Amino acid sequence: MFGPTQGNSGVALSVPYYLVPRARSLVGARLSESAQGPTVNVNNRSTAISGTADFYAWGLRGTNSSLATGLRAVGVQSFNDPANGQILVFAVNTFGRVSNQVDSVYDVLVDLNGDGVADYDIEAADLGLLTGGSTRGQMVVAVFNLATGAGTLEFLATAPTDGSTVLMPLVAADAGITSANPRFSYVAQSLDLFSGAVDAITTPARFNAFDGSVSTGAYVVLPPGASASVPLVINRQEFRKTPALGQMVVSLENRTQQGGQALLVPLDD
Repeated sequence: MFGPTQGNSGVALSVPYYLVPRARSLVGARLSESAQGPTVNVNNRSTAISGTADFYAWGLRGTNSSLATGLRAVGVQSFNDPANGQILVFAVNTFGRVSNQVDSVYDVLVDLNGDGVADYDIEAADLGLLTGGSTRGQMVVAVFNLATGAGTLEFLATAPTDGSTVLMPLVAADAGITSANPRFSYVAQSLDLFSGAVDAITTPARFNAFDGSVSTGAYVVLPPGASASVPLVINRQEFRKTPALGQMVVSLENRTQQGGQALLVPLDD
């Protein structure tokens, strides 16, 4: 029982609470070189819990570790879907753990023509907030055309409770990103709806949604004690136009401490 006495004229109020422990995987990642080229080696040191490794091109690095919603890293992956065409997924990782991500808003601002002005806002927020209704408890992704104000609901975001990472999928064409115009720049910002705290990364990253400078989209399931090697393909010609900081390996089953849900593997390129 939890019995606070502050306020209420000093009368204690006993409130029952239910604590549910959550076991976590222990996935790690590191870069290695071989005669066959670079690989990212992933392993799961947990003896009981399976984990996953989901690969993104790491684009943005943040520094505001004083905020739970301070942006630590942002990455992006792309792949083709037979029904919807080219899909982008942005991975946003924060310095702190958030109990329920619908109490936050995350924006990735996309510049299509390199003029330094955002053309589209890709936003993850509560469905009710985006549709003008009451809070729904579901985090979804929407794309807004900043020139016209038109918006499109995309997909549900992947936003586990007590986590530090949100995955934001969208149809690339809905943000003006096509095979004829595949490259874009992006920055990111976050908003804590409770405190009003805002964080932003304003130095842009660049990405090619159809021919990335580094390989993305690999997904590995790691049972307890398992390991795997994932080849890292670097398109050096494209890298000069849309460089990546490295690989961002998302493991949502990991602990949130010390960036455990977004393993950052820098490239010495």
